[in-house]
Amino acid sequence: MAQNASFSSRHSAACRHCPQSLLFGMIGALAASTVVAQEDADKPLTFRDKFVQQVVQDAELTGELGIFDFRRFHDTNRPYPNVDDPENDFNTRSNAFGGSLSTRTGMIYGVSAEFGISFAEPIVHYDNPNLNLVGPDEGLYAITKGYVQYNRPGLRLRGGRQLLNTPFANTDQFTLIPRSFSGFSAAIRPLQWNRPSGYIRDEENGYERIMPPDYTNNQYMPFEFDASVTSQPTWQIFIARMTSYQSRFNDEFTHNNRYVEDTPGLFTVGTTVRRNTAGGDYLAQIWHYTFFDTARLQYAELGYQMPVVMGAADWGGFEPYIRVQFAQAEETGRAALGEVDAQIYGLKFGVQSRHSSAALVAHYSPLNEGSFRDGQLVHPYSDLSGVFYTDTMNNGVDGLGPGYGIGGRLDIRFSDNVDISTRYVYYQAKRGQSHAFYNVDGDRGFAAGIPIVEGQNSWGWDTGITVDLGVFSAHLEGFRLQNILGITDFDGSKRFYNNRLRLLYQF
Repeated sequence: MAQNASFSSRHSAACRHCPQSLLFGMIGALAASTVVAQEDADKPLTFRDKFVQQVVQDAELTGELGIFDFRRFHDTNRPYPNVDDPENDFNTRSNAFGGSLSTRTGMIYGVSAEFGISFAEPIVHYDNPNLNLVGPDEGLYAITKGYVQYNRPGLRLRGGRQLLNTPFANTDQFTLIPRSFSGFSAAIRPLQWNRPSGYIRDEENGYERIMPPDYTNNQYMPFEFDASVTSQPTWQIFIARMTSYQSRFNDEFTHNNRYVEDTPGLFTVGTTVRRNTAGGDYLAQIWHYTFFDTARLQYAELGYQMPVVMGAADWGGFEPYIRVQFAQAEETGRAALGEVDAQIYGLKFGVQSRHSSAALVAHYSPLNEGSFRDGQLVHPYSDLSGVFYTDTMNNGVDGLGPGYGIGGRLDIRFSDNVDISTRYVYYQAKRGQSHAFYNVDGDRGFAAGIPIVEGQNSWGWDTGITVDLGVFSAHLEGFRLQNILGITDFDGSKRFYNNRLRLLYQF
């Protein structure tokens, strides 16, 4: 009893302080749990956690799928002439389902990777297939991307299979298969070297990624209408060393180029500058190429666009612009093509408004007797892709050789979903061979078995329409329908028609 009484007395005395003890206990527990939670939140992520969060969860799948239908009429007069029997006139047609799919990982410590495939599978097998679309085996599959990349502010390093977009080494992707290259490239933007990048902490949503900027080149460098004034120029330096490439007509990487077998590839370095000011927009690009064992090539372009004229008008006014370009090629390496000596001068004067643009274009290329095709440009890794102002769908100075061309282009945007374009160029080649651009098996690189026409006249006319189907329905978001018709006429050859119909889905 005495022991029980003693316990009761002590318990009664302690209970006088129960409210205070309970309050301080709750505060202490809450503080302790807050410290633990804060420690858990501030605890550095393990490499595994970072890899899952930044590389796996930030991965994305992109691509473009489509159905193409390519038709040619009088196909003897195509860029790869029917040398065996020039009188055997015929038409070709191919259609195919295909496209490109690529998956890109997220970035960890600046490192990411991308893998992509391209394919074209015939829908109908025709007796005379258009090999531009389906290849010689009527079906193409290619790994066009497979690289590891490192990013930091103002720098991108990339090694492996990749796509290039430079004036004379590019994808030429008018078919389902792009031209891909294998090697190393670097893109540098010195004025963005110290800008912040990486990951930031978002208390509500967790980690939010700041994506590295897009350092992809645009070899055409188009002017924008009423572009925003920028505080500093966009200046990029691009360097690439490619050892092999895969053309648009097969699925194998090769050390051959268009003209030469077993070559170590190419090296290019170039710089592009763009600046939008209140006094107008400026652009410039300068490139050097070494096509090993084949040729060296230099290319330069300058452009200026005026500020908006009559900007207060209901239709928004217009902006005149002028661009000039120059290309020069010379022999290098083992002189596999003999002497190379070519120059091309180009001029473009245009005007654009919010819904239309028009331009006059011209070029001149001098005759250089005794050199490759008497002065034709050597371009092993590019086709008629519009780099030169007078290029049309099936014709251009880089294939025709010395001479001149003059023409014009008109583009109209009828609405947010319909674009129409047309262009016409008249050419005169000092020594022409119709469309024998890439046959170099004869004297001084002229195509054997095809007559040389002195002062050959030709013209090219393209017209196309592009419709964004997503404007009509949300279910068609990403779908685009396009049709382009190209007509080419040469002295002494039947008129050549080339029609390309595409239905594309981008995601």
